[in-house]
Amino acid sequence: MVDNLAVVQSSASRINRVLLYLQTLFVPGTHCSTPVVCLVIEGGTNTIRAVLEYVTDTPPVPVVVCDGSGRAADLLAFTHK
Repeated sequence: MVDNLAVVQSSASRINRVLLYLQTLFVPGTHCSTPVVCLVIEGGTNTIRAVLEYVTDTPPVPVVVCDGSGRAADLLAFTHK
């Protein structure tokens, strides 16, 4: 899947499309050699659910939270501190 993100106007939609693309790189139960990381910029309740799913998955997926980007990302960064 290749996407230059030119069609989507809002930054939240672009981020969701990037996260969807990252999810397609990793299929649980397969021996996938593609490194995967979850990047949290802004987000909402579904983002928090996704982060919980990623960190409790087997194997766990690393999560990078951008503090100061707003919304769910700020909440996750605050609770981590």
